[in-house]
Amino acid sequence: MNTLLLLSIPITNVILFIASLYITSKSNKFGKIFLIHVVVFLTYFTVWYFFGKDLVGKDPHGLYKLFLIIFIILGHNIIGFIHALTVRRELQKIKNEDIIDA
Repeated sequence: MNTLLLLSIPITNVILFIASLYITSKSNKFGKIFLIHVVVFLTYFTVWYFFGKDLVGKDPHGLYKLFLIIFIILGHNIIGFIHALTVRRELQKIKNEDIIDA
């Protein structure tokens, strides 16, 4: 049971990330959205790499540091997925307005 729970967190990260990319791929702002995701992702890892010991304190096995970065990325992916749903809704509104006006 614990193994399933531990595996579900990274799998959820990947699924949310891919779903967000798929949903926003039809937007004309896709390149900008993808670039922002990459910059934020690199910022997370830079902070984690250079300042991880200061954030965590004593962590003999490194598990706290590992789970910290996993849950930070999960939070980012959840926010990105909600943003992708918002972008999709805006695209559908524009598409429906074009159909009504035609």
